[in-house]
Amino acid sequence: MRVLVIEDSPTKQKAICELIDKSYNHRIHIDMVKEFEEAKRKIRDYYYDLYILDFAIENEEDECPKIEDGIKIYEILKDRSLEKNIIGYSNHSNIEKYHSYILNDISFIKYETTNKDWEKVFIKIFNDIIENNNINLNKISYDIAIITALKDEFEFMKKASNTEWHKNINHKNDLFNFWTTKIINAKNESITIVAYTHKGAMGMSYASAMATKMIGKFSPKYLVMTGICAGSSKKTNKGDVIIADYYFNYQAGDIRDGNFVPILKNESINGTLNTFIDQTLEEYTYEKDIRDDWEKAKFEGSCPNGDFEIRMGGSFGTGSAVIKDKTIIEDLQTEKTKDFIALDMEAYSVMIATEFSDRDKPTIPLVIKAVQDYADAEKDDSYRNFASYASARFFFKFCEDRLLDEIVENRN
Repeated sequence: MRVLVIEDSPTKQKAICELIDKSYNHRIHIDMVKEFEEAKRKIRDYYYDLYILDFAIENEEDECPKIEDGIKIYEILKDRSLEKNIIGYSNHSNIEKYHSYILNDISFIKYETTNKDWEKVFIKIFNDIIENNNINLNKISYDIAIITALKDEFEFMKKASNTEWHKNINHKNDLFNFWTTKIINAKNESITIVAYTHKGAMGMSYASAMATKMIGKFSPKYLVMTGICAGSSKKTNKGDVIIADYYFNYQAGDIRDGNFVPILKNESINGTLNTFIDQTLEEYTYEKDIRDDWEKAKFEGSCPNGDFEIRMGGSFGTGSAVIKDKTIIEDLQTEKTKDFIALDMEAYSVMIATEFSDRDKPTIPLVIKAVQDYADAEKDDSYRNFASYASARFFFKFCEDRLLDEIVENRN
């Protein structure tokens, strides 16, 4: 469902959008415009299910809000037989002389900053329009779904977004809690995000189940996993953010003459997405921003003293056990996996789940993990919080700088 908010006041824009987001768990795609010509362009180029119109709006030729321009927008929508899909309001005194005949066509509320009475009226009208247009919100997809293996990774993911999250109240019969948020670009266009973690569980089975559940329930365009991993001490630094080219199950294979022989089936990152990330990294330097954001927030945990990098490429292994033996990683660096860079307990499962998802439009997977340790006897949690935060913070910065625009453009 798509909504266009035509409002020149940032305060009112925020109040209306937050009310919709909280009431509908960010399942509504909201675009915002603040003046007459921009509103005309949006109405001309895109279809919206609902229009929220402050009748006193600005014109780019005259910044003083005019009722007359709001009336022109109303007439454009009426010409398209969309008047029943308008929620209108205004604090302007001149609205009274137009109010009587407009009221016959549209739903009109009295917006007030001094009390919240308007909110109940607004939501009732909003629900009526949804029902009258036979819109099933339960079938509306999110643009992005995010999963993490553990609760602490999930909490740092939410912190890294710098957005407001709401618990999803629309799935009360589900055994698990989902959280939703949105990201807005400079043009006031937004994408919706739903996130979930399984409390206290990690590993391939749980990751596969989580990924399958998110795809089936929310039909996201992208399924993203953030969190921690173990890195190759020869190829990574602690804190490095890893986006690999290939993902494999390093415990899949045959026993031959008493020896384990791995059979490596690689799942590769989506080529177009890989290009987007590569192009973005050529334009932006995120390492300093991530470190600055971490230090400014004063989170508990260590930040790497030396340089950490955003690393693209290499092979990423997944297995079902926590590794504290460096010989495992050394054994993985065979001729077949000489580009091996890191390992975890979930990534390969996420890639497989999306490959076999039953959707007309496939969900694209993206695994972003940051190096907590080197999976040896010296394994510790010193950089765990930073790695959880850095992997997610990179994703949200990439989202803001590139992925959001791509999603919005292809939605229209």
